[in-house]
Amino acid sequence: EEAEDVLAANGHQVTVDFVGTIDGVAFEGGTAEGVEIELGSGRMIPGFEEQLVGARSGESRSLQVTFPTPYGNPALAGKAAVFAAKVTAIKRRELPVLDDDFAKDLGDFETLGDVKRKLQESLESQRRHASDHALERSLLDDLVSRTSFEVPPTLVARQLESQIQQLEQQLRGRLPENELRMRVAQLREEGWSEAKRRVQEALLLESVAARATLAASEEEIHARLDEMAASQGFDAKLMHDLARSQGWHAAIAAEIVDRKALAHLTAQARIAEVEA
Repeated sequence: EEAEDVLAANGHQVTVDFVGTIDGVAFEGGTAEGVEIELGSGRMIPGFEEQLVGARSGESRSLQVTFPTPYGNPALAGKAAVFAAKVTAIKRRELPVLDDDFAKDLGDFETLGDVKRKLQESLESQRRHASDHALERSLLDDLVSRTSFEVPPTLVARQLESQIQQLEQQLRGRLPENELRMRVAQLREEGWSEAKRRVQEALLLESVAARATLAASEEEIHARLDEMAASQGFDAKLMHDLARSQGWHAAIAAEIVDRKALAHLTAQARIAEVEA
């Protein structure tokens, strides 16, 4: 089909320029160019995407819509608006033929069977990791429920501040500053019990490690750094140099000892398997 003969349909991605008006007056946030919309996704306000169905590339349409109530911008809630929209491009997803040629295009594969086996291995690995995590979570929950001890508030406060710093690092630049501040304030207000729980678990694992005389060797620390480098696409020597200059060895050793303590608990526990 020629591009001009393609009619926009649900599932197609259309590129649209539009100018929105209310009572003939353009409103803030209602004008944009080159907006990509997947028809049928429900991303736009009700009626917007539906009225683009059947349009051709290059076609202009007048979209009659009403903003929902409530709406993010209260000034627009419930208002009738008109969008002068022009479709500048229409894209359709075309699924490739699943054959050996497709497998070779994916990378280091010769046949479609190789791809399927790799996917199967990946899914099984994900299931194992999820199962191991659930088991460790269950063991820690049981251990905490069987022990009763208070933890120093200073340790809890330090843990909470660490969680807040992690949240800021993860979300800075991805959220508007005011929303980030709101999330941080919420964590500071509501995160005490979770921080206390993490401190309890850390102290219990520390106690298990001490009783079982568990430790991390230099070889294990270096192996963990190699693993981190490989997973992040770093040069191994660069990762080792960075860990040395930043003083990461103690934290990595603590992580290894925690993993050993969890493995020790797993070996000592009575475990019943259940259906996934």
